[in-house]
Amino acid sequence: MSRYIILLLYFFVSTSAAWIGEKGAHRRSTNLFALTPDEQRKMAMVRSIQMQFYKSAASEGALIDKDTGVIPELPLWRVPWTELPGRSNVLHVHEAVYTNMFETVLHGKKPWYIGHINRGTAENSKVATWQTTPRAPSAVVGTLLEIVDYRRFEDGRLLILVQALERFVVNKVVQELPYGVASVQLLPDMEEIDPDLTWTQRPELEIRGPRAAAIQDSFQTYHNFEYDEAFELPVPDRADLSISDIYGPSLALILPFAPLSKTANACQDVAGGVKVDATVQPNLTHAIIEDAQPCLEGQLLDRGILQYPSKSADSMGDLEVKIWLALDRFLKRTKTPVSPALLGILPPVKEWPSDFALRKIADEIASRTDVRHNYVAIAPHFPAHRRCRLLSFSAANVLEEKKDEQEKTQMRQKLLEIASTRGRMMYVLEQFKQENDEHLGEYQ
Repeated sequence: MSRYIILLLYFFVSTSAAWIGEKGAHRRSTNLFALTPDEQRKMAMVRSIQMQFYKSAASEGALIDKDTGVIPELPLWRVPWTELPGRSNVLHVHEAVYTNMFETVLHGKKPWYIGHINRGTAENSKVATWQTTPRAPSAVVGTLLEIVDYRRFEDGRLLILVQALERFVVNKVVQELPYGVASVQLLPDMEEIDPDLTWTQRPELEIRGPRAAAIQDSFQTYHNFEYDEAFELPVPDRADLSISDIYGPSLALILPFAPLSKTANACQDVAGGVKVDATVQPNLTHAIIEDAQPCLEGQLLDRGILQYPSKSADSMGDLEVKIWLALDRFLKRTKTPVSPALLGILPPVKEWPSDFALRKIADEIASRTDVRHNYVAIAPHFPAHRRCRLLSFSAANVLEEKKDEQEKTQMRQKLLEIASTRGRMMYVLEQFKQENDEHLGEYQ
């Protein structure tokens, strides 16, 4: 019991410092970058001209084709790290090229989508597609981000709050300069298309419809509960915003996971299953593969762009419980803090082992009205495969503190490239076992 109390206190007292660190701490010192009154007047004039330009160039935004799950024109944020679905991030945009890109997106219609691609160490490499050879998988498999809030600094830089939604693969380059724009295909996990997992050698004609339906399920049904529409930056919205106005511990409360919707614990019927009118012929203008060719997923697996899932006799439910037990053991041994948002997807297990601390901690957080947190318990009848999908992308986050930057990037990219929820869960469990076994005996 004493270990449980210590761990609970650690969650409330140390979490913010562990997420942000000293680099993000708020310092009440002189702002060396503050603008003089004359500079402020000049900047206001520049901003006025910029706003007129962006308003005149406003677009429809990145639209998702419902018949294929293709986004024909998606602006690409190409940076040297990997982002994963289910996570949140705060982007500090200061390069002129990307300031231009984000301003263009923000002046278009909502939802505001951008594509996140890990460009690796190549600063000026061209945008690649999955048909390009040679190319690294990280260059073409990325994550769809939604901009949910933003602030402008007085000098024109941007602070952007994003939540990561879905995986995609780059199909065609639409624009390379001044920033990349591409046609991308959203990629659901294999179980979302067909739980049998034996369909990857079927022709594209048989898979295109189920794939598009799975994507519609995500956006029309599941995202309403998996993401909070009230998610926002804890930063003042004013014209003279500067770095000194950013309070690190407040940002820590919205990282590293996108919080579940406040309605996630009240959903009654989330069965999914978009109804498709078979009498209506789909518009295949944006289809990327001919009907008779092997389906896209099969081709991506054969080319090593996506990774085949490992085989296991364990069901998805068994893997889910094993991951939580391994996570509990790891956190107790290392005293690593975990986001309350992650605890919201604890499965409705009837009886956990007596020494399982995370259920007790989740219940304690839920009862606290005096502490700000993002804990929302998802409903017990929320579809298990979606709960497992969230866990498979999120659980390994706590391991990142134990890895160097290269190891962290490799682990994230592998999680993104594994084609199935179950395969990803197996990989996460292997990572926890490896970490826990290396320190066997440290915690008893």
